[in-house]
Amino acid sequence: MSRSPHTMRRVNCGLSGSASSSSKRLCTTDFMMIPSLGRHRLARRLAASTTKPLPGAWVEKPGLAAVAPPPRRTPSVSLVGEDYPAQAGLADAAKSPAREGRGSAQPKGEELTGRRMIEIDSGLREVVCLGVVRADGVAVAREAPDVWAEIERLAASLRTRYTGKAPGEIPELQPARELYRRTGEDPTKLRPSSEALLRRVLGGRALSRINSLVDTCNLCSLEFLLPIGLYDADRIEGPVTARLGVEGQGYDSLGKGFYSVTDRLALFDARGPFGSPTNDSRRTAIDETTRRCVMIIFGPGSYSAARLRAHVQAADARLRAFAQTTRVETAVLGGR
Repeated sequence: MSRSPHTMRRVNCGLSGSASSSSKRLCTTDFMMIPSLGRHRLARRLAASTTKPLPGAWVEKPGLAAVAPPPRRTPSVSLVGEDYPAQAGLADAAKSPAREGRGSAQPKGEELTGRRMIEIDSGLREVVCLGVVRADGVAVAREAPDVWAEIERLAASLRTRYTGKAPGEIPELQPARELYRRTGEDPTKLRPSSEALLRRVLGGRALSRINSLVDTCNLCSLEFLLPIGLYDADRIEGPVTARLGVEGQGYDSLGKGFYSVTDRLALFDARGPFGSPTNDSRRTAIDETTRRCVMIIFGPGSYSAARLRAHVQAADARLRAFAQTTRVETAVLGGR
């Protein structure tokens, strides 16, 4: 699709939207100047910038009183993309019966209302794209034989296709590597989570079996060969921004101790960073009490928006099959 100098892709759903040419020049200039400015200076500039939602972005509804969550739960928000109108979305966190307890009935359609869930920092909108899958009413089981069988079938196919090839020779791994390079990271030193999974499979090692939801996420990551983050939606506070971290920021990661996000792409909520294309945090981790989750697929800005949309639709189908969810919303942010 051709673009005029005064148009750019709307980041909330992957459709075109109006934006000022100056903001587009700023996005491009910032990353052209990375070598001379230095990653620390760029990260500070991005963190200090204020991002104004583009026309058509999800708008947070003011004046909603938060309902007291169950123990260790924090206020969360819902996601509605332009592919899914507000009346077909998930319940607002302040109105959702899930806020009253994990075993409550799912919200009715007439109660549903949308709030802005996630955005990409203005300086990264040409660099990063995200596929977002928001699921409600998930059932998490410790044993997941159907998921494990699918992983074994896929692993056998991947071994047939890629055994003997170096990661640099596998075309499907290159988009994730491009994402890392475009955000200032060396993917040969810090691997995308999807590449780490594939290396394990090609090495003949079994993937860890966690639970039905986490294992479904790993299945999707191996299918798409893109990094995927999976988060308990009730442990996320407020809207989420994908941006570079600044000096000293990080989180307690799953299995790897403190993970620094200084100058690295990460997801931030009101409490700070909680996820990245490399690993996820303990704070927003999935467990058997999880009833609402958010799956985020990370790709480079050059990635096909149509292909990313196919990925989120496939993830939707997997969640319905293996996590018994009946209410799913998807959105594509960025891409070409």
